[in-house]
Amino acid sequence: MNKKTKTNSNVQNNTENTSVQNQEKRHFINDVFAERKFLLVREYANRKGLVYLDELKDHIESLRNMRGIGNKKLNLIIKKINNPDEPIDLSPSPLKEIEWEMPIERIFRGSYHALKEYCYRTGRKKLKDLKDITIEELRSINWSGNAIYKSLLKKLERYGIKPKPIEIDKLDLEKHSMAVLTDDIKLNKAYQNAHVKNLKDFLLLGKEGRLAIKNYGEVSELLLKDLLKEYGIDLDEFENKYLSKFPERNINLKPDEILSKIKEFLTHREYFIITSRAFERRTLEEIGMGLELTRERIRQIEKKAIIRTNIYIGPIIKNYAEEIYKIISENENAVKTEVIFNKLQCSVESLKLICYLAGYKDVKIGNNSSFIISYDTREQVN
Repeated sequence: MNKKTKTNSNVQNNTENTSVQNQEKRHFINDVFAERKFLLVREYANRKGLVYLDELKDHIESLRNMRGIGNKKLNLIIKKINNPDEPIDLSPSPLKEIEWEMPIERIFRGSYHALKEYCYRTGRKKLKDLKDITIEELRSINWSGNAIYKSLLKKLERYGIKPKPIEIDKLDLEKHSMAVLTDDIKLNKAYQNAHVKNLKDFLLLGKEGRLAIKNYGEVSELLLKDLLKEYGIDLDEFENKYLSKFPERNINLKPDEILSKIKEFLTHREYFIITSRAFERRTLEEIGMGLELTRERIRQIEKKAIIRTNIYIGPIIKNYAEEIYKIISENENAVKTEVIFNKLQCSVESLKLICYLAGYKDVKIGNNSSFIISYDTREQVN
């Protein structure tokens, strides 16, 4: 190889090495804009098929016109493009002066409607009224999601508000609520949906009762066990001690008041299924067709609704059902319906509802007569 050829070869190798080095220096868009703050930038790049940071330089105007990207964020994006390795402070700028007289309605807009409702109920109107709010209070608010709750804590911090922490030496089940144990939004929502006075009432529902509550599942049950253990309470031991009898409920309902009572703690769909089954004796398939759900799904919803109903008014339903059964039995298993509702002072619909909720499938309440079907010919309820 002559000297000229060797020189040309070296120049070519140097050019290739330089090219490789330049290529290695190219930054990926998803790496540079990895923070949640730049989600819109990453989405835009994915739509346009952009991979490398330098490719964004020709799209500055498009980013400028995007909804959700203001001048402040755009300036950060440009800085990132020009100096990808230079760290940029993404923390929110501190407020120059806190205006304590500002109305809460003006400060907390949009997703913070749950906080505004709570403030309205507790008489808080201005920012200064939130100075004394506690963590337990914030946890007890019916938040729509965990992200909104966390974002509120950050916003309060910006205004110099630090909610008072929970300080307890010993957990009092008859005094404390779920908000003392955790800030897990799902678990707190399940507690609120249970309509109980304290943690003891919630535990007295039993595992089956708790699983029947909206927003509560096996994961929530495991979390609850772990939280209680931190305070020296074993959930299994608690249930073995207290669940030998049905939890006491100070509810004194007349038969005709049962329907309106269950409407308070059932969802609209659960209430519809219960009444359709009790009054119209519709099958699971018929109800499922109307709600565009499968037969099995309707059965699951029905089971949860009945469990929840029995949690709150089970003893009363049982007492009335036994009285109905006794009246029919004393009349040779068949009696005019008029005799029963005159004795209990209620409507035929209430009698049907009571027998349905109590699981008395062998008792048939008709408009004119009621009777007990023998076991061999018992009507099969689908």
